[in-house]
Order: sequence, then C-alpha cells, then structure tokens
Amino acid sequence: MVAAVALWAFVTLFLVLPAAARLRSSSLYRGDFPAFGIAVDGSGRVHLSWISLGLDNALHHAWIENGKKHDEIVDASSGCCGEPSIAVDSMGHPHIAYQAWRITGRSLLYAHFDGTAWQLEEVGPGGSGTAIAIDANDRPHIVQVLYDAHASDQFQYLHRDDDGIWQRETPPGIHALGLGTSSFALDSQGNAHVVLMDPPTRHPFYATNAGGEWSATELASSAAAGESLALDSLGRPHVALALSEAGTVRYAHFDGMQWVSEDLYDPNQVAPPSIQIFPEGVALALDPADRPQLIFVLNLAASRGNLDVSLHAFHDGFEWRAILLQRSKANSNVGLVSGADGVMHGLISVNSRRAPLAKYVRITLHDLAGEWTSLGSTEKAGKSTVTAVLHVRNEGNDTSPPTAIALYLSDDATLDAGDTPVRLKKTVGSIRPGATKDVKLSFKTAVALSGKFLIAVLDPLHKRAEADRSDDTIAGALPQ
Repeated sequence: MVAAVALWAFVTLFLVLPAAARLRSSSLYRGDFPAFGIAVDGSGRVHLSWISLGLDNALHHAWIENGKKHDEIVDASSGCCGEPSIAVDSMGHPHIAYQAWRITGRSLLYAHFDGTAWQLEEVGPGGSGTAIAIDANDRPHIVQVLYDAHASDQFQYLHRDDDGIWQRETPPGIHALGLGTSSFALDSQGNAHVVLMDPPTRHPFYATNAGGEWSATELASSAAAGESLALDSLGRPHVALALSEAGTVRYAHFDGMQWVSEDLYDPNQVAPPSIQIFPEGVALALDPADRPQLIFVLNLAASRGNLDVSLHAFHDGFEWRAILLQRSKANSNVGLVSGADGVMHGLISVNSRRAPLAKYVRITLHDLAGEWTSLGSTEKAGKSTVTAVLHVRNEGNDTSPPTAIALYLSDDATLDAGDTPVRLKKTVGSIRPGATKDVKLSFKTAVALSGKFLIAVLDPLHKRAEADRSDDTIAGALPQ
C-alpha cells in the first residue's frame, strides 16, 4: 500500500485542490455514448475522436490549438457505432480506428488525414476493444477483440506492411473481453504491447510480441473495471488498473526483471465502514521523465447516496498526490496523454441532465530544483557568519507559487534528524517555467563550521503539489 492517507484526504476533506496545481477544464461534446480517444502531437495540439450517438451519429475529429476547440466530421454515416481510438503520426496527422455498421455487418474502419483530406477504409470484420497506434514509419497498427459464438472472444492484431497490405494475426491462446477501447502501445522497435481482460474472470493481463512470439502475463488475480498501458523511454510497460473486486487502483510496471506493483490506497484501511469504494475507470500516462500520472474514477457508495469523483494522481518521488478533477455523477471513460513538454491532457465523461458530457482537462505542475552558486563563511569573536546564494530554477510546466526555504547545518550532505536547523526564514518568489531566481542569505551561528554542510529544503512542509520532490533538498560543503 502506498500513500493511502494522502489520497483519501482529498475525499474526506471534500477533495480540496492542492495549491499550485493548475487545472484548466472545458466542455467538449455531448452524446449518448461517452466513448472517445485522445492524443497529442509534437506541436502540442490535442486531438480527439468521438462518435455522437444520439445526435448526428457521426465520427468526429476535434482538436485544441492555442486554447481554441475545432471540430470536423470524419465519417457522416449513420452506421457509426463507437469505440473510436486516435493516434498521430510524425507529421501530426491524426489516424482513427473505430467500429461501424456496414451492409456486411459490423466492420472495423480506419480513417486517416493525409494532409489534405480524410481517407476512409474498411479493414475487415469488426469486433470491440478497438485501439490504434502508429509506428516509427507512420504505419498504423490496430487491435480489437473478435466475437466468436463457439469459443472465447479472440484477440486480433492488424498492421500494414511496407506494401500497404493489412496483415492479420489472431495469436492462439490469447482471448479477451472486449469492453470499450483496449490499451495498446508500440515500442521503438515496432513491437506491440497491450493490456486486456480475461473473458471468464475479468482478470487483467498483459500481452506482447516483443519476444518474437505472443506471450501473456496475468497482472492481478482480481476483476478489473478498467486498465491502461504506457511505455517508458526504455520500452518497458507501465500499467494502471481499476480493480473493482479488490476496490483499489493499482499501478504496476516491469523493471526489466519482474513486475512490481503498488496500490494507491487500501479501502479496508482508509474508508470508513459506511462508505464502499468502487473504482470504475483509469487512464495512465508517463511524463518525459517516465514518472507515472493517472486519471481515475471512484464511486463512493454510502447509505445516503452515491458520489462519483474523478481524480488525477501523480507520484512526486516520495508519495502519491491527488488533484480533484470532477465531483459529480461520472462515467468510467477517461483518457490521459502527456505532451512533449510534460503537460497532461485528459478527458473525463460526466453525466448531465441533457446527455453525457465529455470534459477536457489540462494539468500543469511546477518543479523546483536548485544549487548553491556561492558558499562562504567568516569567523569573528567566537561566532561564524555564513553568506550564500541559492540558485533556484523551475523545471516544470507551471509557474511556482512563493515557496518557503528551510536551512540546516549538517556533518554530511544528507539531511537527517540530527542536523541543526538554522533560525532564518527565507522564501523564493514565484518562478515561471524555465526561469530562475537567486536567493541571497546571511546568518550568524555559534556552531563551528569546519567540515560542515549547508542544506536547503524547498517547501519543507510539502504544502505545494510539485511534479518531483526528490530534488528539493540541496546540500553544499562550507569552506574550511
């Protein structure tokens, strides 16, 4: 169990937004079926795919650029039926895989923008659990689950070869439950990685062809309501699971040797007996430093009624922190992607009086770090005077608030309980992303400084939600 109290505090305290976490949200579309896809291109444009069932029953592509939303119809056929998954290529052009009804029955369709117009193609028989990814050569890869009336539903993997011909694989022994879109990614070598659910048990499992042949690994011995996959810079899988049976959200990753997992909270320890927790959906993305961030939906069931909350959680290097996104009746559909600048772009589906509503959220966090650019000391009349300059920089993607600095004298470069606090209150002012500020300080002490270190701690009480807290402690050796 990791940071159970830290996450649960946001529920018990009415889910207060931590200071300095910047959340921007806007409504996007309405429709009877809250299915969507989200992707971000190299220029920071956010691309969305959605099907407006109950409205115009068309496949839409929407994009957000410079804070403005644009929308266009890709496939106006009334046969569009759902599960649109979107990815972008190296040119920033969107590609969408989705399911639609055609004369021959349910079909898998592929649409892509070639720079001038949208091109639509019927790939073959359709199923469910649709997901698309684009490889390094801008070729599409698609996964889906085909219904088989005589056996368990069959996982299918499709990809285009160098001649533009679709290749189809139905790996033996890999059966899956098709619910919504699957979670699918390609590594730099073009190997496929996917997370699916076992049909009879709904236990989540991970499958890949990275070893030359398809293999599968069970990720949890508990039924899941949702799953999400992302690959880090080494091509290793990271997975988030909404475990409905266990009542928790789990984060797992492959460290190169084995799978390592942790639960964000334990409902048996953090929830009062009057409340039951049911995770309903989850989405995972990794920032440019391979740090995990999640969006998930929790249903809090109590005798006086139910409450759905959508949360964004991230690991700051020491513990999981949480940010409220939405507190209302929600659906399990969520999405999350990371831009090259580390900005998180998410989608959550919320029920409203008119029709389900998709909301876009843009989440930014500051990240302070520092170094000593000057350290000096003098002695006079049995007392020492320390003068120093602490160079503080903001490596995050949001402006940092004014932040307190605590100082300590230590026998080594490691902060511990035996170090001597310096009675000097210092604060660094707000810093824009990518900018720096120098903090000058001077103090007297009766402590002998020979062999000592001066240690600064940014935000010592951890009042601010920060992307990475592991570099908040800065140590420097005082001159002999």
